[in-house]
Amino acid sequence: MALNSEFSDLNIFPSFSKALFNDDIKDLSVNMLDMSITAAEFDLLSNLDIPIIKTGLALIKTGKNIKSFHEFKKIIAFVKQLQNGTRDPKALKKREVAYQHGEKWFAKEVELIMLYLSRCSTVYKSVLLAELYLDLLNEVITFSSFQECLDIIDQIFIWDVPHLTEIYKAEVEIDFDSGNIPMEVLHEINFDIVRCNRLSSIGLLHTINSFQYGSYISGNFAISEAGKYIATLAIRAEIPENLILSVQ
Repeated sequence: MALNSEFSDLNIFPSFSKALFNDDIKDLSVNMLDMSITAAEFDLLSNLDIPIIKTGLALIKTGKNIKSFHEFKKIIAFVKQLQNGTRDPKALKKREVAYQHGEKWFAKEVELIMLYLSRCSTVYKSVLLAELYLDLLNEVITFSSFQECLDIIDQIFIWDVPHLTEIYKAEVEIDFDSGNIPMEVLHEINFDIVRCNRLSSIGLLHTINSFQYGSYISGNFAISEAGKYIATLAIRAEIPENLILSVQ
C-alpha cells in the first residue's frame, strides 16, 4: 500500500520523524481542530522556523487545494497532541538514535503512522492516532496491538465515538462475565442501534443476547475490551460529545 502522494512527493519523512521525538510545536497556540485558521494564525505559522511546519506549509503551497490544507491540519494536530502527551524519555532517545542510524524498524514505524494519518478522514482521527502512538511509546501496548488498533481507528465512523464513550462510562464497572447485569443501568443507556451495529462490526461492542444468561435481552450492547480501550483513547483525546454537529 503506497503512501499518500502529498506525503511522498514532499519528502516529509525526515521532518515528520524528528517531530516524533522532539518538542518543537508542543506550545503551538493554533488549534488545528478549528474549522478554519485565521490570517493572523497562518502568518504565525509561516514565521515559525520549525521543520514539520515548514514542510506542511510547502504541502499547501504545492497542492493549493482544500485537501492539501486538510493534510497539513492532520499532521500538525497529530504532532501537537503527541508532543503534549507524556512520553517515556528512553523511548524518545531510542527513536532519535534509530533515526540517526537509519534503522529499518523505526522507518517502518514512521511509514505506518504516515500511511494511516494520510487515510484519516477527519482531524479528530489524527488526534486519536496520536494517543494510540503515545501508548506504544510508553509500552502500554505491543506493536502488534498498535497495528490492530490502527485498523480499528481507520474503520470507525468518528461520529460513533461519542456514543462509544457514553456506553463505556455507563458500563465500565459492570462485570458481564459474572452474569450479574444491573439491567437498570442498561435501561438508562439510549442505545442507538445503527451506531451500535457499526461499532459491533469492528469488535468494539457485543450484543448482550449473544451471551447465554438464560434470558433474551433485546437491543442492549456490552462494550468489549477493544471498545473500552478505544473509548479511553477518545476520552484522553477529548473528542467532544457534540461531534455529530461538527464537520471536522
